[in-house]
Amino acid sequence: MAVTARKTTSSEKLIFRVRPRLLTLLGDQLIKDANLAVFELVKNAYDADATVCAVTLEHPTDQSKARITVEDDGIGMDEDTLRNVWMMIATDFRAVQRRDERRTKKFNRFPLGEKALGGFPLINSGTLSA
Repeated sequence: MAVTARKTTSSEKLIFRVRPRLLTLLGDQLIKDANLAVFELVKNAYDADATVCAVTLEHPTDQSKARITVEDDGIGMDEDTLRNVWMMIATDFRAVQRRDERRTKKFNRFPLGEKALGGFPLINSGTLSA
C-alpha cells in the first residue's frame, strides 16, 4: 500500500511497513483464547465437508504439557488454496463464495468461515501439523 504525501514542491510516496509482531498483535485481538481458536478450526472442518471432527484435550490441568488436537476427515486444500487463501490474512475468498452462493462440493454446505483468518487461530494458540 502506498500513500502519497503532498508537498508544495514535489510528491513523495510513503509506504506502510510492518513487523512480524503485527501477527501477534492481531492474533491477540482476533483470537482471544484457545476456545475461540478451536471453534474456528472446527468451522474449517465443516467448510471442508468433514463428517467427523474430533477435539482432543491432553493434560488439561498441566499448562506445560497441555495440548489440544483438532482432527477431521474433511477434504484437504490444494497447495494454491493453502498458500493464497488459508495463509493469506484478510482474503475475500469466503465473502466471494457467499456472494456467488457457492456451496461445498460434497454436502452442499454454505461456508461458515467468515473472518478471513485462515491459519491465524494458530498464531498464539499453537502449531499446525498435517
